[in-house]
Amino acid sequence: MRYKFLSSDQPLSNHVVHYSTSVPGIDAHENESSTKTDENGIMTMIPTQAGNWYVATIHMVKSPEEGVDYESNWATLTFGVK
Repeated sequence: MRYKFLSSDQPLSNHVVHYSTSVPGIDAHENESSTKTDENGIMTMIPTQAGNWYVATIHMVKSPEEGVDYESNWATLTFGVK
């Protein structure tokens, strides 16, 4: 599966993306894997089992607003694999 990550219509290249699935009795973060997007903002992952999955990232940008250091933009996509 391939996903393209954009910010302001521009590819998020070399950007860290996390993904995992839920396993009964185990916190999804314990099984979490990470990868980086390519120069076109695309990441590839292959689900290894059926279940509910997520792909998530946080894009931090310095804020131009006085008194605010950063703006954090969160994105999570959830999907099921049969």
